[in-house]
Amino acid sequence: MPGRVFPQELERLLREYKAFEASNRQMITIKGEQYPVWRKAYVREVGRQPLVTGEDPVGQLARIVGGHIGPAPVLHSTSSWTCRVKNGFTVRIGRNVDLYGYILDGSVPVVGASLGPDPDDQALVRAFTRMSAALGLVLVEWKLQFILLDTKPDGNVKMWQP
Repeated sequence: MPGRVFPQELERLLREYKAFEASNRQMITIKGEQYPVWRKAYVREVGRQPLVTGEDPVGQLARIVGGHIGPAPVLHSTSSWTCRVKNGFTVRIGRNVDLYGYILDGSVPVVGASLGPDPDDQALVRAFTRMSAALGLVLVEWKLQFILLDTKPDGNVKMWQP
């Protein structure tokens, strides 16, 4: 698909992020406890491209992963206000496991995952397997720095780490 970010570009971005983190993260001690902090903020710029297109892209996504469509995600802040993501959605795929994203120009450019307490650990793997097969998507875990590239017929997942 023209304009789509391919695994090689994501690998480059994760290598960049890993190097940035190594040089900008430090530990501080507050009341005897260690906490990681950043000296500078890392801003990643990944071009948003349509991941799911066509009529009813959220419905398509829900059918692919076998989930149920829910309301837009809620944004929380440290102040007293909250709001929902404009044109957003959630898709419940298992116990305390939701996919989320938003619609832009009739397509879904971003799909994320949210895990609550005691989640159904295999729900995200099943959803990724289905999205990878149907849509050719990869899963990027920025915080832990890895990319799930594909699933094998034996159920093993092909992964890349910087």
